Amino acid sequence: MKKIYTRKIVLSSYGPVKGYYKYKDIFQIFPFEMMVPKGTLILHYPLVIEYCFEAPQKCTQGGEESFMPEGAILRDKRDEKLNELLLLLSVFTNYRFFVYQPLDMGWYVPIIHRESTPREAIWGVKAYDPAELRIEMEEFSSPECGLVETVDQMAEYYDRFSLPGSPAVFPPWLDNLFSKYFSLVEKGEQAYLSSCTLFCNGADIWRNMRSLSFAAFISCIETLIAYESKTDPASYPIKDGVTERFRNFLNKHGSPDPNIRIFASMLYEKRSRILHDGQLLLRDLSNPFFSEQHFREDDIQKGLTRITRMCLVNWLIEHGKKS
Repeated sequence: MKKIYTRKIVLSSYGPVKGYYKYKDIFQIFPFEMMVPKGTLILHYPLVIEYCFEAPQKCTQGGEESFMPEGAILRDKRDEKLNELLLLLSVFTNYRFFVYQPLDMGWYVPIIHRESTPREAIWGVKAYDPAELRIEMEEFSSPECGLVETVDQMAEYYDRFSLPGSPAVFPPWLDNLFSKYFSLVEKGEQAYLSSCTLFCNGADIWRNMRSLSFAAFISCIETLIAYESKTDPASYPIKDGVTERFRNFLNKHGSPDPNIRIFASMLYEKRSRILHDGQLLLRDLSNPFFSEQHFREDDIQKGLTRITRMCLVNWLIEHGKKS
């Protein structure tokens, strides 16, 4: 199959990528220099991703020749590969990597403006796509920068707090995680990517839809439980209810600490109240920013995000083939 190389500007949240990272001949990311006025708070940082995917000799869908134009099929495969890589990077690191959705329009008030120009709302679309990067490629380029900074300890890394704007820091085991992922059987890869999708969806909507976000994080774990119960039914006795399976999964892949079972029970009970009883989280019903309940919900969400990410990483280490 022919390999197609492509380049795209994507974004990272909260921290600029100052070095480059490359995984085999599959993809690499490196900084994109941009001019930012001093004193301006930026939360989305552009970077370059170069990646390749295999184009079939004949464009097919579902094993049959497709009626879609060849260019449309190739575009879909290109976007599918990009989405896969961004989801994995977002789970394996502490940063969300993404692209703006097409035609995400709205009214905007420019933050950066000249004093002589009145600040007025303008209709616009979220986009960042410099024309100079739209070029044909036959191989990856050679970034003129050093490797991205890394932190050694897993627990230290996923507990790490960085101020917005601090340079992005990666874990040094990224190569191993990507190798584990690409070694999964097809159904395992599908289940894992579905779980990563739910994780990233939960992170994306937390600010505005907290109850659905909470449910998405729990469903992220349930997706892997469902896959394991089919491939290894002996590990999930029929007598164990859904809550017990959830507790066991977090205890096995998240933390051996006995207290994690208490935390898991609380999480699953809250999930059930949200989905079955309509007991939504406080911020979905009102906006009491400085209430005790608000801070408690934030602490629970931070703990849920951390333990879910740890479960995803540890599950992959266990199920992927040895490097």
